[in-house]
Amino acid sequence: MKDLYSKGNLLLHKDTIYKDVVIIGNGPSGISLSYMLAGHWPYWSPEKAQKHPDELLRARLNYYDAQKSLVEHDLFSLADGLEGRSTNPVSLLLDSLQHPCADLGMDLPPMVEYRHHPEKEIDHVVLGRGPPGGSWHRMDPNLRTLSLAAWMSLPGLPFADWESRHPPVPAAGSDEPVTSEPVPSVCARCNSEQTKRAKRTGQKVALSSSSKCSKCHRSGTDGNNNTSGAGNNGMTGQQQHGDGGSVVAMLDERTGKVNVQLLCPPRRNLSLKRQVSKEVETRALISRVAQYYASYVAEKGLERYFMNETIVTTVVPLDGKCETVLPERFRHGRWIVAG
Repeated sequence: MKDLYSKGNLLLHKDTIYKDVVIIGNGPSGISLSYMLAGHWPYWSPEKAQKHPDELLRARLNYYDAQKSLVEHDLFSLADGLEGRSTNPVSLLLDSLQHPCADLGMDLPPMVEYRHHPEKEIDHVVLGRGPPGGSWHRMDPNLRTLSLAAWMSLPGLPFADWESRHPPVPAAGSDEPVTSEPVPSVCARCNSEQTKRAKRTGQKVALSSSSKCSKCHRSGTDGNNNTSGAGNNGMTGQQQHGDGGSVVAMLDERTGKVNVQLLCPPRRNLSLKRQVSKEVETRALISRVAQYYASYVAEKGLERYFMNETIVTTVVPLDGKCETVLPERFRHGRWIVAG
Protein backbone atom coordinates (compact mmCIF):
# COMPACT_ATOMS: atom_id res chain seq x y z
CA MET A 1 0.00 0.00 0.00
CA LYS A 2 2.82 2.42 0.82
CA ASP A 3 4.34 1.78 -2.61
CA LEU A 4 1.08 2.71 -4.36
CA TYR A 5 0.02 5.75 -2.34
CA SER A 6 2.20 8.74 -1.56
CA LYS A 7 0.67 11.85 0.03
CA GLY A 8 -2.77 10.84 -1.17
CA ASN A 9 -1.66 10.42 -4.78
CA LEU A 10 -1.66 7.12 -6.62
CA LEU A 11 1.73 6.04 -7.92
CA LEU A 12 1.94 3.54 -10.76
CA HIS A 13 5.06 1.75 -11.91
CA LYS A 14 6.28 2.56 -15.39
CA ASP A 15 5.86 -1.09 -16.38
CA THR A 16 2.17 -1.17 -15.38
CA ILE A 17 0.03 -3.02 -17.92
CA TYR A 18 -3.74 -3.16 -18.36
CA LYS A 19 -5.65 -6.45 -18.56
CA ASP A 20 -9.37 -7.10 -18.68
CA VAL A 21 -9.02 -9.99 -16.21
CA VAL A 22 -6.26 -10.79 -13.71
CA ILE A 23 -6.19 -14.35 -12.34
CA ILE A 24 -4.18 -14.76 -9.13
CA GLY A 25 -2.99 -18.36 -8.86
CA ASN A 26 -1.89 -20.67 -11.66
CA GLY A 27 -3.35 -23.88 -10.25
CA PRO A 28 -5.95 -26.10 -11.96
CA SER A 29 -8.76 -23.56 -11.44
CA GLY A 30 -6.70 -20.73 -12.89
CA ILE A 31 -5.64 -22.87 -15.84
CA SER A 32 -9.25 -23.87 -16.61
CA LEU A 33 -10.44 -20.26 -16.40
CA SER A 34 -7.62 -19.13 -18.67
CA TYR A 35 -8.60 -21.80 -21.19
CA MET A 36 -12.17 -20.47 -21.31
CA LEU A 37 -11.11 -16.81 -21.44
CA ALA A 38 -8.90 -17.71 -24.41
CA GLY A 39 -12.09 -18.32 -26.40
CA HIS A 40 -12.87 -21.98 -25.67
CA TRP A 41 -16.57 -22.21 -24.86
CA PRO A 42 -18.33 -25.31 -23.50
CA TYR A 43 -21.18 -27.03 -25.38
CA TRP A 44 -23.10 -30.12 -24.37
CA SER A 45 -23.57 -32.98 -26.81
CA PRO A 46 -27.29 -33.81 -27.29
CA GLU A 47 -26.51 -37.44 -28.16
CA LYS A 48 -24.43 -37.99 -25.04
CA ALA A 49 -26.83 -36.00 -22.87
CA GLN A 50 -29.57 -38.52 -23.63
CA LYS A 51 -27.56 -41.07 -21.63
CA HIS A 52 -27.17 -38.90 -18.54
CA PRO A 53 -28.40 -40.75 -15.42
CA ASP A 54 -30.03 -37.60 -14.01
CA GLU A 55 -33.49 -37.47 -15.59
CA LEU A 56 -34.24 -33.91 -14.46
CA LEU A 57 -30.99 -32.53 -15.86
CA ARG A 58 -31.56 -34.47 -19.06
CA ALA A 59 -35.02 -32.93 -19.43
CA ARG A 60 -33.68 -29.40 -18.88
CA LEU A 61 -30.93 -29.92 -21.45
CA ASN A 62 -33.50 -31.11 -24.00
CA TYR A 63 -35.51 -27.95 -23.41
CA TYR A 64 -32.59 -25.61 -24.11
CA ASP A 65 -30.87 -25.00 -27.45
CA ALA A 66 -27.78 -27.19 -27.74
CA GLN A 67 -26.36 -24.95 -30.48
CA LYS A 68 -25.69 -22.27 -27.90
CA SER A 69 -22.87 -22.52 -25.41
CA LEU A 70 -23.47 -23.16 -21.75
CA VAL A 71 -22.26 -19.66 -20.93
CA GLU A 72 -25.11 -18.22 -23.03
CA HIS A 73 -27.80 -20.02 -21.01
CA ASP A 74 -29.22 -19.52 -17.55
CA LEU A 75 -26.73 -21.65 -15.62
CA PHE A 76 -28.58 -21.40 -12.33
CA SER A 77 -31.73 -22.76 -13.95
CA LEU A 78 -29.81 -25.68 -15.47
CA ALA A 79 -28.13 -26.42 -12.14
CA ASP A 80 -31.38 -26.37 -10.17
CA GLY A 81 -31.73 -29.48 -8.02
CA LEU A 82 -28.19 -30.78 -8.53
CA GLU A 83 -26.41 -32.13 -5.47
CA GLY A 84 -22.75 -32.73 -4.80
CA ARG A 85 -19.78 -31.79 -2.68
CA SER A 86 -19.78 -28.15 -3.79
CA THR A 87 -22.11 -25.34 -2.77
CA ASN A 88 -21.59 -23.54 -6.09
CA PRO A 89 -24.41 -24.51 -8.49
CA VAL A 90 -22.33 -23.70 -11.57
CA SER A 91 -19.55 -26.01 -10.37
CA LEU A 92 -22.10 -28.77 -9.78
CA LEU A 93 -23.43 -28.33 -13.31
CA LEU A 94 -19.98 -28.56 -14.92
CA ASP A 95 -19.08 -31.57 -12.76
CA SER A 96 -22.33 -33.31 -13.73
CA LEU A 97 -21.57 -32.84 -17.42
CA GLN A 98 -17.81 -33.41 -17.28
CA HIS A 99 -17.91 -36.43 -14.91
CA PRO A 100 -21.51 -37.66 -14.72
CA CYS A 101 -22.32 -39.32 -11.39
CA ALA A 102 -18.64 -39.74 -10.57
CA ASP A 103 -19.42 -39.60 -6.84
CA LEU A 104 -21.49 -42.76 -7.29
CA GLY A 105 -18.57 -44.63 -8.86
CA MET A 106 -19.81 -44.41 -12.46
CA ASP A 107 -17.22 -44.08 -15.22
CA LEU A 108 -19.13 -42.28 -17.98
CA PRO A 109 -17.63 -40.25 -20.85
CA PRO A 110 -17.79 -36.44 -20.67
CA MET A 111 -20.96 -34.94 -22.12
CA VAL A 112 -19.50 -31.50 -22.79
CA GLU A 113 -17.10 -30.40 -25.53
CA TYR A 114 -15.20 -27.17 -26.09
CA ARG A 115 -15.20 -25.11 -29.29
CA HIS A 116 -12.74 -22.34 -30.01
CA HIS A 117 -14.06 -18.87 -30.84
CA PRO A 118 -11.12 -16.52 -31.46
CA GLU A 119 -13.43 -13.50 -31.51
CA LYS A 120 -14.54 -14.33 -27.94
CA GLU A 121 -11.03 -14.14 -26.51
CA ILE A 122 -10.65 -11.93 -23.43
CA ASP A 123 -7.30 -10.33 -22.65
CA HIS A 124 -6.11 -11.66 -19.31
CA VAL A 125 -3.05 -12.66 -17.31
CA VAL A 126 -2.44 -15.53 -14.86
CA LEU A 127 -0.06 -14.88 -11.97
CA GLY A 128 1.61 -17.71 -10.06
CA ARG A 129 4.57 -18.34 -7.77
CA GLY A 130 5.83 -21.40 -9.63
CA PRO A 131 5.23 -23.35 -12.84
CA PRO A 132 1.65 -23.93 -14.05
CA GLY A 133 -0.04 -26.29 -11.64
CA GLY A 134 0.46 -24.29 -8.47
CA SER A 135 0.93 -26.23 -5.24
CA TRP A 136 0.95 -29.58 -7.07
CA HIS A 137 4.63 -28.96 -7.81
CA ARG A 138 5.38 -28.52 -4.10
CA MET A 139 3.76 -31.74 -2.87
CA ASP A 140 5.48 -35.08 -2.32
CA PRO A 141 5.80 -36.47 -5.87
CA ASN A 142 5.63 -40.10 -4.67
CA LEU A 143 2.17 -39.76 -3.11
CA ARG A 144 -1.07 -40.51 -4.92
CA THR A 145 -4.19 -38.39 -5.21
CA LEU A 146 -7.14 -38.94 -2.90
CA SER A 147 -9.57 -38.39 -5.77
CA LEU A 148 -9.76 -40.50 -8.90
CA ALA A 149 -7.18 -39.80 -11.59
CA ALA A 150 -9.96 -38.92 -14.04
CA TRP A 151 -11.00 -36.03 -11.80
CA MET A 152 -7.63 -34.38 -12.39
CA SER A 153 -8.59 -33.72 -16.02
CA LEU A 154 -8.72 -30.20 -17.40
CA PRO A 155 -11.08 -29.01 -20.19
CA GLY A 156 -10.32 -30.38 -23.62
CA LEU A 157 -7.60 -32.86 -22.59
CA PRO A 158 -8.51 -35.84 -20.39
CA PHE A 159 -5.76 -36.94 -18.02
CA ALA A 160 -5.90 -40.52 -19.35
CA ASP A 161 -5.32 -39.34 -22.94
CA TRP A 162 -2.36 -37.24 -21.86
CA GLU A 163 -0.82 -40.16 -19.95
CA SER A 164 -1.14 -42.45 -22.97
CA ARG A 165 0.80 -39.92 -25.07
CA HIS A 166 3.34 -39.11 -22.36
CA PRO A 167 4.44 -42.37 -20.72
CA PRO A 168 6.51 -41.93 -17.56
CA VAL A 169 10.26 -41.99 -18.07
CA PRO A 170 11.99 -44.23 -15.50
CA ALA A 171 14.97 -42.87 -13.64
CA ALA A 172 18.42 -43.91 -14.77
CA GLY A 173 19.17 -47.44 -13.61
CA SER A 174 15.80 -47.90 -11.92
CA ASP A 175 14.75 -50.66 -14.30
CA GLU A 176 17.48 -52.96 -12.99
CA PRO A 177 16.92 -54.23 -9.47
CA VAL A 178 19.72 -53.76 -7.01
CA THR A 179 20.89 -57.15 -5.81
CA SER A 180 23.65 -58.09 -3.44
CA GLU A 181 26.33 -60.61 -4.16
CA PRO A 182 25.20 -64.10 -3.13
CA VAL A 183 26.93 -65.27 0.02
CA PRO A 184 26.71 -69.01 0.66
CA SER A 185 25.06 -69.97 3.92
CA VAL A 186 27.31 -71.44 6.60
CA CYS A 187 26.35 -73.86 9.32
CA ALA A 188 26.99 -72.86 12.92
CA ARG A 189 28.99 -76.06 13.50
CA CYS A 190 31.80 -74.96 11.18
CA ASN A 191 33.48 -72.91 13.87
CA SER A 192 33.71 -75.68 16.41
CA GLU A 193 35.77 -73.76 18.92
CA GLN A 194 33.38 -70.82 18.95
CA THR A 195 30.32 -72.99 19.34
CA LYS A 196 31.87 -74.92 22.23
CA ARG A 197 32.83 -71.70 23.95
CA ALA A 198 29.35 -70.29 23.43
CA LYS A 199 27.80 -73.43 24.88
CA ARG A 200 29.80 -72.99 28.06
CA THR A 201 29.20 -69.24 28.43
CA GLY A 202 25.78 -68.87 26.80
CA GLN A 203 27.01 -66.01 24.58
CA LYS A 204 25.80 -65.14 21.09
CA VAL A 205 27.90 -66.19 18.12
CA ALA A 206 27.73 -64.36 14.79
CA LEU A 207 27.48 -66.58 11.73
CA SER A 208 30.71 -66.25 9.79
CA SER A 209 31.26 -66.93 6.10
CA SER A 210 35.05 -67.17 6.31
CA SER A 211 35.25 -70.90 7.00
CA LYS A 212 32.95 -73.64 5.74
CA CYS A 213 32.74 -77.31 6.41
CA SER A 214 33.16 -79.78 3.54
CA LYS A 215 29.47 -80.65 3.74
CA CYS A 216 28.53 -77.04 3.00
CA HIS A 217 30.92 -76.97 0.03
CA ARG A 218 29.48 -80.13 -1.51
CA SER A 219 25.75 -79.87 -1.05
CA GLY A 220 25.17 -76.18 -0.32
CA THR A 221 23.48 -77.00 3.01
CA ASP A 222 24.37 -76.04 6.54
CA GLY A 223 24.67 -78.18 9.63
CA ASN A 224 20.93 -77.83 10.27
CA ASN A 225 20.16 -79.36 6.84
CA ASN A 226 18.81 -76.02 5.53
CA THR A 227 19.26 -75.53 1.80
CA SER A 228 20.93 -72.26 0.83
CA GLY A 229 19.30 -72.07 -2.60
CA ALA A 230 16.08 -70.49 -3.78
CA GLY A 231 14.06 -73.58 -2.86
CA ASN A 232 13.89 -72.23 0.68
CA ASN A 233 12.70 -68.85 -0.61
CA GLY A 234 16.21 -67.43 -0.14
CA MET A 235 15.62 -67.12 3.61
CA THR A 236 18.84 -68.68 4.88
CA GLY A 237 21.99 -67.41 6.47
CA GLN A 238 23.98 -64.54 5.07
CA GLN A 239 22.50 -64.86 1.61
CA GLN A 240 19.25 -63.29 2.69
CA HIS A 241 20.82 -60.55 4.77
CA GLY A 242 23.92 -59.83 2.75
CA ASP A 243 22.70 -56.24 2.19
CA GLY A 244 23.19 -54.98 5.70
CA GLY A 245 21.33 -57.35 8.03
CA SER A 246 23.16 -58.85 11.00
CA VAL A 247 22.49 -62.49 11.92
CA VAL A 248 23.58 -64.18 15.15
CA ALA A 249 23.15 -67.71 16.50
CA MET A 250 22.30 -68.64 20.10
CA LEU A 251 23.00 -72.16 21.37
CA ASP A 252 20.33 -73.69 23.59
CA GLU A 253 22.13 -75.70 26.32
CA ARG A 254 19.13 -77.92 27.02
CA THR A 255 18.33 -78.98 23.46
CA GLY A 256 21.64 -78.30 21.75
CA LYS A 257 19.86 -76.46 18.92
CA VAL A 258 21.05 -73.25 17.30
CA ASN A 259 18.53 -70.38 17.30
CA VAL A 260 19.21 -67.85 14.55
CA GLN A 261 18.11 -64.25 15.18
CA LEU A 262 18.16 -61.11 13.06
CA LEU A 263 19.60 -58.21 15.06
CA CYS A 264 18.85 -55.41 12.60
CA PRO A 265 16.62 -55.53 9.52
CA PRO A 266 18.22 -55.33 6.07
CA ARG A 267 17.66 -52.24 3.95
CA ARG A 268 14.77 -52.43 1.58
CA ASN A 269 15.18 -53.08 -2.09
CA LEU A 270 13.25 -50.13 -3.48
CA SER A 271 13.44 -51.37 -7.06
CA LEU A 272 11.26 -54.40 -6.39
CA LYS A 273 7.90 -54.18 -8.14
CA ARG A 274 5.11 -54.30 -5.63
CA GLN A 275 1.66 -55.47 -6.51
CA VAL A 276 -0.69 -52.48 -6.67
CA SER A 277 -4.36 -52.87 -5.84
CA LYS A 278 -7.06 -51.87 -8.28
CA GLU A 279 -8.16 -49.00 -6.07
CA VAL A 280 -4.64 -47.55 -5.99
CA GLU A 281 -4.33 -47.83 -9.77
CA THR A 282 -7.32 -45.50 -10.18
CA ARG A 283 -5.37 -42.77 -8.37
CA ALA A 284 -2.63 -40.71 -9.98
CA LEU A 285 0.85 -39.90 -8.78
CA ILE A 286 1.31 -36.31 -7.65
CA SER A 287 4.35 -35.97 -9.91
CA ARG A 288 2.35 -37.04 -12.97
CA VAL A 289 -0.47 -34.61 -12.18
CA ALA A 290 2.01 -31.74 -11.84
CA GLN A 291 3.59 -32.66 -15.19
CA TYR A 292 0.15 -32.85 -16.76
CA TYR A 293 -0.82 -29.34 -15.67
CA ALA A 294 2.44 -27.82 -16.91
CA SER A 295 2.18 -29.69 -20.22
CA TYR A 296 -1.47 -28.69 -20.62
CA VAL A 297 -0.61 -24.99 -20.67
CA ALA A 298 2.00 -25.56 -23.38
CA GLU A 299 -0.16 -27.85 -25.53
CA LYS A 300 -3.18 -25.54 -25.42
CA GLY A 301 -1.14 -22.45 -26.32
CA LEU A 302 -1.82 -20.64 -23.04
CA GLU A 303 1.78 -19.78 -22.20
CA ARG A 304 1.40 -16.19 -23.42
CA TYR A 305 -1.17 -15.55 -20.69
CA PHE A 306 0.97 -16.87 -17.82
CA MET A 307 3.42 -14.89 -15.72
CA ASN A 308 5.08 -17.52 -13.55
CA GLU A 309 7.56 -17.02 -10.71
CA THR A 310 5.64 -13.96 -9.51
CA ILE A 311 4.39 -13.01 -6.04
CA VAL A 312 1.35 -10.77 -5.56
CA THR A 313 1.84 -8.39 -2.64
CA THR A 314 -1.05 -5.92 -2.96
CA VAL A 315 -4.54 -5.85 -4.45
CA VAL A 316 -6.13 -2.38 -4.32
CA PRO A 317 -9.66 -1.49 -5.48
CA LEU A 318 -9.97 1.68 -7.53
CA ASP A 319 -12.48 4.29 -6.41
CA GLY A 320 -13.71 7.49 -8.00
CA LYS A 321 -10.86 9.56 -6.59
CA CYS A 322 -8.22 7.33 -8.12
CA GLU A 323 -9.76 7.47 -11.57
CA THR A 324 -9.06 11.19 -11.83
CA VAL A 325 -5.29 10.68 -11.52
CA LEU A 326 -5.04 7.55 -13.66
CA PRO A 327 -3.94 7.56 -17.29
CA GLU A 328 -6.69 7.33 -19.86
CA ARG A 329 -6.17 3.64 -20.59
CA PHE A 330 -6.49 2.69 -16.90
CA ARG A 331 -9.61 4.69 -16.03
CA HIS A 332 -12.02 1.83 -16.68
CA GLY A 333 -10.13 -0.51 -14.37
CA ARG A 334 -11.47 -1.76 -11.05
CA TRP A 335 -8.38 -3.16 -9.35
CA ILE A 336 -4.65 -2.62 -9.16
CA VAL A 337 -2.60 -5.77 -8.59
CA ALA A 338 1.00 -5.18 -7.53
CA GLY A 339 3.83 -7.56 -6.79
